[in-house]
Amino acid sequence: MHGLVLGALLGGLLNGAAIAVILMCRGSTGGMDILCVVLSRRYPRFSIGQLSLLLNTSVIVISGAFLGWASMLATLTAIFLAGKGVDWVMQLGSRWQRGG
Repeated sequence: MHGLVLGALLGGLLNGAAIAVILMCRGSTGGMDILCVVLSRRYPRFSIGQLSLLLNTSVIVISGAFLGWASMLATLTAIFLAGKGVDWVMQLGSRWQRGG
């Protein structure tokens, strides 16, 4: 159980940071992030991290009935932290680019 929690925490944060770096370099992981970038341009009040959290959560909640609820909760934790990590690293990147 401890490995599951630690994996969700560290994996979520590292995943979010890595996705943010890829997006800042105008790249893509080929997953849901493409849709999140397009939607964030269409709806600028939502960040890429927020949209990622929303879209991925909907998929995971639906699959929770099939995969088990413990795995679903760990995955939701990782997705939440990944979304926060994306937003945090992208904010740091934009501050760095502005020189502040």
